[in-house]
Amino acid sequence: MLRNYLTTAIRSFLKNKTTFLVNLIGLSLAAATCIVIITYILGELKYDKFHKNYDLIYRLTGQLNESKEEFVYHPAKYYEYLIKEFPEIKNVCRIYSWKNCAIKKEYQVFYKNNVLLADSSFLNLFSFKLINGNPEDILSNPNQLIISKNAAQKLFGSDNPINKQLTFDNKHIFTIKGVFDDLPEHSSINFDYLGSISSLQNIENEILQNWNYSYAYYFILLNKNSNPKTTEQKFPQFIRKHRGEHVASVMNFKLSRFKKAHLWSSHIKKDILKKGNIINVYGFSIIAILIIALACFNFINLSLSSYINRNREIGLRKTLGAQRINIMIQFHLETFLVALIAAIISIILVKFGIDYFNQITQLEIKFSWINSIIYLSIIVILLTFGSGFYPSYTLSKHPITSLNKQRDNSSKHFNYFLSQIPIILQFTIAISLIISTVLVLKQIEYMDKKELGFNHKELIHIKNPTDKNMVSRYNIISEKASNDPRIKGVSGSYNVPPNGYSMSLKFFLQNQNAEDAIQLGYVLVEQGFLSLIEANFITGRNFKSGISSDSSAVIITKSALNTFKTSSSNILTNGINQVTKKGYEHLSVIGIIDDIHFSSLRHSVEPMIFKLSEWGKSNIIIKTEKGNFNKVVAKLKKQWTDITIDWPFNYTSITDNINSLYQTDKNLGYVLNFFVFIAILISLLGIIAFSSFLASRRKKEIGIRKVIGASKRDILFLLSNKFIRWIILSFIIASPIVYFIIQRWLNNFYYRINIEILVFIFSGLIVLCVGIIVVFIASYKYASINPTKTIKDFT
Repeated sequence: MLRNYLTTAIRSFLKNKTTFLVNLIGLSLAAATCIVIITYILGELKYDKFHKNYDLIYRLTGQLNESKEEFVYHPAKYYEYLIKEFPEIKNVCRIYSWKNCAIKKEYQVFYKNNVLLADSSFLNLFSFKLINGNPEDILSNPNQLIISKNAAQKLFGSDNPINKQLTFDNKHIFTIKGVFDDLPEHSSINFDYLGSISSLQNIENEILQNWNYSYAYYFILLNKNSNPKTTEQKFPQFIRKHRGEHVASVMNFKLSRFKKAHLWSSHIKKDILKKGNIINVYGFSIIAILIIALACFNFINLSLSSYINRNREIGLRKTLGAQRINIMIQFHLETFLVALIAAIISIILVKFGIDYFNQITQLEIKFSWINSIIYLSIIVILLTFGSGFYPSYTLSKHPITSLNKQRDNSSKHFNYFLSQIPIILQFTIAISLIISTVLVLKQIEYMDKKELGFNHKELIHIKNPTDKNMVSRYNIISEKASNDPRIKGVSGSYNVPPNGYSMSLKFFLQNQNAEDAIQLGYVLVEQGFLSLIEANFITGRNFKSGISSDSSAVIITKSALNTFKTSSSNILTNGINQVTKKGYEHLSVIGIIDDIHFSSLRHSVEPMIFKLSEWGKSNIIIKTEKGNFNKVVAKLKKQWTDITIDWPFNYTSITDNINSLYQTDKNLGYVLNFFVFIAILISLLGIIAFSSFLASRRKKEIGIRKVIGASKRDILFLLSNKFIRWIILSFIIASPIVYFIIQRWLNNFYYRINIEILVFIFSGLIVLCVGIIVVFIASYKYASINPTKTIKDFT
């Protein structure tokens, strides 16, 4: 019996080669796409699940009551009070991120961005595996350090690293007390070096002691029976008690699940966790479903179309005693064979194409034979019973008498489904994907071209270590650079865009109380920094050398002025006060500039204050003449080596750093383009085959119309008329759905495009034009056929 089924299936494939190939190509592409997307999605959902306390760990997040902006950085002093005043909290861990830290081993120096300092409770909260060292003693004292297995091998080879020392930033000596296993691939906390947070008392004690220094990230382990909502209700009183009524009135705390941090906190800025985006997960899931749906619609359409050529075969089978179940098994087997062959092709496509896909999309999806076979097995089963059910059910249910009638009449019972629903859904999916892709690319282009309030082109950023030679090193580099005609200017800043500011201090107006002070970004700069980056002055002046009073003067941004809720004339006349440990310091305001985006456009522009300081020399900013960037860097590197042997030459391009902020969104655009291409290709294959089938079903009508005078153009428009109606209906269905989805995605961006109706119309017209062209091509053969031959064939 099985042999008979297989023989019939192979004969059917050979007889209907076009249908077989279209189905095979469509299902292969769809299955390959699904493997890639499923692998990506499952990888994103796997983050941090290896922690045994995964469900009980929370992050302490805050929210500003007025702007509703969330933040995750807090004063380190909360630590001791959280443990004492919240019995439902089992454990607390603070983490401090040490950015761009120079690590020295004897004469080897290198920079690392993933250096963390944490409390000794870190290894109790999180399940990172310690393979060497005493977990009870590690991180309990200042200047203790644990390093990853990979870092230990790079630094010490086969030697035991325990009790060996590393120097951080050329002055802080840390002793290695342990080695941890390399981090799992799906960890949102990434680091190679973990030191004790108590080390900050020797590095910058203010971070541990000052309530206004918010640099600590809190992770909290609750007791199993504790209710996080009940704990949250205690936070307002906690803030009021330790930070005063004013702070309690402007912010609130909440406990956010650590398990959701990777995918659900992309809107939070200045975070230390590796971020994904749940919207991307949803979006890719929808794309996978749509692409597999397109392939299924093609399969259903073309399988039903082939019914007309197989009605006599089915009738004969039933006449010879075949039951309905036998007919259904036959068609399910054919579906299974097509799906199985498509699965084999798809796994080959993924295996040999995943590296190229990763290259063009900038993703890091890894191929796995075992996982791919599991995914494909599920897909084959779903395709066999999903795509195969309707054709097998339809083709097997009709009595022998109807199956032996002339084939023109025999197709009427499924004509509505065949002619309308699958094709409309195909066009709906194609239009939806095209509109979505156009809008995503427009948003990416908008962020690429949006004015940032300064000119970042041709700017070289050199990290100048903050040791005793920081100032002299800056002065030497500045002097040498000023003699190079390829260099337009040199200055410095403690913070460099697009990394945002690292300090925020409190300020208030002359006629206000210190309790009403507002927190603003505070950036220490060197002379000429604002001129170098071409900041636009609204009023007032820049810092000038030789004016001693500028040492206590500041320049503020437009949004900072708006935050003070006063006029420019008033603030220039009266200045502002800065809250200090001793009370406050009066600062004169000498200028107001347009806002500068020091961080991502995903967030609102940060109100900032700029002040002269020698700390501004900790980052050297050099502007080159156009086209001389690489040549200047090569010369600067040589000069740097001549000046110092303690620190490596560490430079970046500010333009490249800004572009990297939106790399994830650009990757999304690349992925969408790729998947839209696949979806449209599958749709076109199906539409070509189906339009050819419809034209073949109207050969007699075409012949009669040509006999009575219809031209080839008339015939082509006749055959495409129904497709035009389907496309218009599909456009009406797709537009509101896409509008809703893209509106939700755009809500991730503070600065975003407006959704214009022209994008929808343009996308609809593209599908309309392509659809008509495809139908014309597929129908041309039948529009050109000799009418006498056509009519003769049907007589």
